[in-house]
Amino acid sequence: MKALAILVLLGRPCAAAAAAAPVPALPELVRETVVSISTGGKVVGSGYLQSTDKWIYVISAKHVIQPYMGSAVEVTFWAPQDTAAPSTTRINLPESAVDHSVFFSTADAVALRFGSFWGHGRGVVPANVHPKSNIVGRTVPVIDGAMLVDMAEVAPTEDVVLVGYPSSLNNYMEPENRFYDDTDPLFRRGMVAGKNRQRNFLLIDAAVLPGNSGGPVFVKRARDLFLAGITTDFVPSVSISKNERGVVTSVSVQNAGYTVVLPSDRIRELLLRADAVGN
Repeated sequence: MKALAILVLLGRPCAAAAAAAPVPALPELVRETVVSISTGGKVVGSGYLQSTDKWIYVISAKHVIQPYMGSAVEVTFWAPQDTAAPSTTRINLPESAVDHSVFFSTADAVALRFGSFWGHGRGVVPANVHPKSNIVGRTVPVIDGAMLVDMAEVAPTEDVVLVGYPSSLNNYMEPENRFYDDTDPLFRRGMVAGKNRQRNFLLIDAAVLPGNSGGPVFVKRARDLFLAGITTDFVPSVSISKNERGVVTSVSVQNAGYTVVLPSDRIRELLLRADAVGN
């Protein structure tokens, strides 16, 4: 798994620059900011809605989107039980990023500008404010720049919550036997296990699965949630078996239970660069 960053052009002003005092997101609204990204009816990753002072973007993982350049992906918004089915919009991707609609970062992130699909920010509100408007027939909150907390502000042993669509939980299962309703994002708790300062990422002790890539990771402080980054990869545990002559007979790669998180600092950098292009 890797992390992709997609940017959706919606347009509610919010600062992308670091805020002096981070503003928490309300836990009950976080689920509504998370989207699934799919192609051909198969979920390939997750993402979330992020606003800047110019646009609203969907942030996800680079490796989720990059294989489908020149094709298309579907972005699906979660819908509460008392509404109709989740809303899905098809995003046609260009052959390359040179048309200023897709922005790749040097990290595992990409920014995809959706255009004016929602129209002048209608129905988009910060995730720490009760939603008031409709977007594609209902309300959709967003994360703004004030809710991001940088890597330097995150400490080992802090509680974290990651959110996404781990569709691989349903692999090889008939619909009637599935444990996971993949129209609903799943939450998982863990803690900050450490930091890799040389490669600039966080490690958390919560395992992820295919489909989680690009989903948001929040630091939990009391009831408050602050965006710490996005899921980019799992840490593998590799076992090698050899015969009596020392020849490798098998290699086993398993999920070690730790997840790599691209920190919010890198997301800020990507947003600033994307905002600087176009009107």
